[in-house]
Amino acid sequence: MRRANSIYHNPAPDYVSSLFWILKSFGRTKKDVCQRLGVNYRTMGDYTNPTHPAKIPYCVQFALESEVEWEQERQEAKAA
Repeated sequence: MRRANSIYHNPAPDYVSSLFWILKSFGRTKKDVCQRLGVNYRTMGDYTNPTHPAKIPYCVQFALESEVEWEQERQEAKAA
């Protein structure tokens, strides 16, 4: 697992949405992920909305990326 480093901050709504699409491919819902991370569902929706001024904080982005990484490792372990 990589360590947090804010030079990788990418608050682009398209990037945040892509993380959710990856998690969705593993059967995770946006609601489930928001609850697990402790982020309000509506707030997360603001982060994925390109017309909304709110940008995702790096700590939330990193948490999402960590969820993706965890799911990928879990799926690889199942396949082995």
